[in-house]
Amino acid sequence: MDGWKVAKLSAWATVAAAVAGALIAGVFQLATAQGGDDDKSAGAPAPSVSLSITPPAGTPSPTPPPSASASQWPTSEGTPDSPENSPPPPATAPQVRYISEIDEKRSRTATLVHQGERHECLTSLTVRTNVFQATKTFEFAIDPEWDTFSTLAGMDTAPPFGNVMRFTVYVDDEQVATHQLSDRQAVEITVPVRGRSALKLVTDTVKAGGHPAGGYGAWGNARFTAGAEEKGGC
Repeated sequence: MDGWKVAKLSAWATVAAAVAGALIAGVFQLATAQGGDDDKSAGAPAPSVSLSITPPAGTPSPTPPPSASASQWPTSEGTPDSPENSPPPPATAPQVRYISEIDEKRSRTATLVHQGERHECLTSLTVRTNVFQATKTFEFAIDPEWDTFSTLAGMDTAPPFGNVMRFTVYVDDEQVATHQLSDRQAVEITVPVRGRSALKLVTDTVKAGGHPAGGYGAWGNARFTAGAEEKGGC
């Protein structure tokens, strides 16, 4: 064999040995590094892995199931039989008994003025002013169902004028209201009578203007009421 060919093969063999040695050294270093990493991570907890899946665009979000503790009835409308949907009970109108129905002989229409306003009291218990018979008394039994006695008491606007009369209310002989009134004056009176037995209405003529017996005093729309307290008035 020629000398130059021997030299060429020898050079190639040297190169091949160098490459093989480098490969073996690299493999050994890789194995050593891998083994060290395994030793370091042997006592460490495994890392957590979270998986997030994003649905394609346009996909509707799923509706979560109702909670087990949620009410099965609608909260805004209520059930058909629930108390909030029940109609309110009908208002009970108060029962009224006018005293003029008890003493019809004294009943007449009276026109009274209260706080500057005229009131037509159609079922009034009236008394003529009379200086010779100054005091007039009406007495009535109170039925157990009555709650109040109400009236608009005052002087009728019909002439003659100049009259003065005192109006007094007694319940079981106890004075509960008294007012002295002159022309075009009236006052609302409301008295509780539940559990009481007798009502007494007393008028006294203090002055009869221009005539000994001319004007009228009136217990305007005097009445017993059950079921509600009414303000005295016509």
